[in-house]
Amino acid sequence: MVNASKKKTAAPLAGGKTIGATALGRALGISRERVYQLTRDGKIAREPDGQFDLDAVRAALKRNLDIRQAAPSRGDKPEALEGPAPPSSDKPPGGVSLATVQLQHEIAKTTKAQLEVKRLKGINIDALEAKQAWGQHIITVKSRLLGFAPKLAPRLASENDVLACQEIIDHEIRAVLTELSEYQPDA
Repeated sequence: MVNASKKKTAAPLAGGKTIGATALGRALGISRERVYQLTRDGKIAREPDGQFDLDAVRAALKRNLDIRQAAPSRGDKPEALEGPAPPSSDKPPGGVSLATVQLQHEIAKTTKAQLEVKRLKGINIDALEAKQAWGQHIITVKSRLLGFAPKLAPRLASENDVLACQEIIDHEIRAVLTELSEYQPDA
């Protein structure tokens, strides 16, 4: 006696025949919607007639998916992907899987988006712009410091009092430091 509630599975096709999405889903133990999703994601391909070649799909799934990813949530294992568990390393035996590359791509896109948000909020700045701004600031400091001697020499030459000379120098240094502290790079 056969249990009527058991799923029917299609027998594998021989001779290069093609089948539709529903039959492919049954053959693999996945839903028709999952077949469409795998097609949209580029993990499996349709034949020119719009149908699927079961052998080609099985080969593509073995190349592109981790066995644990492909199993339906109901606990059924698709017959096309049964076999030993994948090796414990991150790379499958033939190199890097499509799923791994896609994950790396998504991580890179997320990181880039996070950096862009920080830049827009003013948290991160462009390194080249910062380097140019600091370079301009250093040039300003240098020119102000080199201008001390010619500016102060005549005033200090006429002073005989040490405290008066100290006040003149202190006043000029504070004026330069105040000006530099208010420096705003060109926006």
